[in-house]
Amino acid sequence: MTYWCLALDDGERAWTFDVGQAAFAQFPLGARVRARIAPRTMRLLDLAMVGPEGEILPGQPRWGEAAGTGAGPWATRPRASVATAVDDPAAPDPVLLGPLVTAADVEAVLGFAVRFRGTPTAFATAYQGNGVTVSLVTISGRVGEMNARAARRSGQPLPGVGETAWLVNRGQTAVVQAEGKTVKLTVRGGSAQVPPGAVTRLAAIVAERLAERSEIT
Repeated sequence: MTYWCLALDDGERAWTFDVGQAAFAQFPLGARVRARIAPRTMRLLDLAMVGPEGEILPGQPRWGEAAGTGAGPWATRPRASVATAVDDPAAPDPVLLGPLVTAADVEAVLGFAVRFRGTPTAFATAYQGNGVTVSLVTISGRVGEMNARAARRSGQPLPGVGETAWLVNRGQTAVVQAEGKTVKLTVRGGSAQVPPGAVTRLAAIVAERLAERSEIT
């Protein structure tokens, strides 16, 4: 079974919505979009491509109520597997054992206390402390491969981390591939608060944890 999903990332958190194959093909990886989401039901209502200043681009893809299409396949709640597309949802999944990186892991790397930001899940976790935010999103299937290809094109390789890994986003983000998963790990905050090499060390923990859980399952 294949789920056609779009992952929306606001820089701190990410959500995935089932959109159907037609909508999936219209919005490329990395596109800037404006989305309207119902706050109580977390349904995706509108989605439009925007320019550098946030302006809606004429003639570009636009979906949802404002486009006159009404509620469609994209007007669904995010799946429990936030920000992931799973080719075989019935298969054992090592990530389901819990967050790949714990608060204790983050504190050991950063050197100060952090707390959960939002509601942690096995697929999307975020920590915050001392002006620094650490977020992880785990992706699989076609969406994971698309993210990995984008990182491969523009990133700096991280030898010895997982099967393959790259630093992107000016060193703030690591994209790690291991055990059939692609994990996007981002550390945001002032350079004075983030120790050198923190992203690489956390990426190594991600790869090790995935390997350990793969052996369990």
